[in-house]
Amino acid sequence: MEDQVTEKTKAGRGLGIAGLIVGIIGLILCWFPYFGVIIAVVAVIISIIALIIAVQGKGAKGLIIAALVISIVGLLVGGWFTYKVTKAVADIGTEWVEEFGDAFEEAIEEGDFGELEEGLDELEGEGEEAEAEETGEEAEEDAEE
Repeated sequence: MEDQVTEKTKAGRGLGIAGLIVGIIGLILCWFPYFGVIIAVVAVIISIIALIIAVQGKGAKGLIIAALVISIVGLLVGGWFTYKVTKAVADIGTEWVEEFGDAFEEAIEEGDFGELEEGLDELEGEGEEAEAEETGEEAEEDAEE
């Protein structure tokens, strides 16, 4: 019997290396919400395309499978972290909006706008002073001419 030794081609090797590099970058950046997930998705797509090309062209698949595994791990960790961060931000935002709404309704019901009126008076006073200074500067410039 003759040994049938099939030589492996280089089919998909370039994309496999690219998938591995992008997968490692995605795994490193998976701690950045959304951004790491996007990079990991790109790495998975590149790795899958490389694997398809390698299977059709009878190329070596070891590096490509490693790239796919690293990319999937980066995608899963990045997806989990993005979910947790998004949920935490949503919870904080929701609580703040509810507290603000309650305080706003309470202020309207009580009709206590004294502090608001004082603040507006202060702002108007500062605005009038600034206008007076600008008018004074313009008058000085006109006098100099």
